[in-house]
Amino acid sequence: MRDFFLLALLAHLVGDFVLQPAAINNRKEQGKVSGFLLHSLVVFLLTFLAVHWYGLLTALLYGLLVTAAHLLLDLGKYFAGRRVKPGTELFLFLTDQLFHLAVVFFSIYRFVPVAPDPGILGFYSQIFPGDAIPALAAGLPGAEEGLTRGLQVAVIYTAALFGGAILIQKILYWLTGKT
Repeated sequence: MRDFFLLALLAHLVGDFVLQPAAINNRKEQGKVSGFLLHSLVVFLLTFLAVHWYGLLTALLYGLLVTAAHLLLDLGKYFAGRRVKPGTELFLFLTDQLFHLAVVFFSIYRFVPVAPDPGILGFYSQIFPGDAIPALAAGLPGAEEGLTRGLQVAVIYTAALFGGAILIQKILYWLTGKT
């Protein structure tokens, strides 16, 4: 379950901070449907790809749930942003990210299987050399520890570098009123 959560969280971070170019973000800020739909498509694809080795049906259903919630939260943030005073972007950003994190965290309890699908891992073990994927597929004790550590590092770096950059920008705007 821990790795499923880390994979889903990494997909969220990459979708919200790394693969959301200014053009899509600007469309969303202008309330254009195309911005919300493009961003939702990216979120779905990343989520599906991140967790698909737990089974394709699990990845499809989980991806649809997270994407629908993500879209609703982004729409809520857009409409809330139109009604609140200028200078509240920091609060909206933090609240939005807290809700996204809650969706990723609480929705895993409905979808997370006990272990990755051995058939899918077997497919990847044919493509990527080494012992890690076959060990995961065989369910060997300790096989997940390396994956977990790598995912933890990826999540921390992505959150700190990309999410942190946006957070600092929002804080500076809140302090100075300048973009």
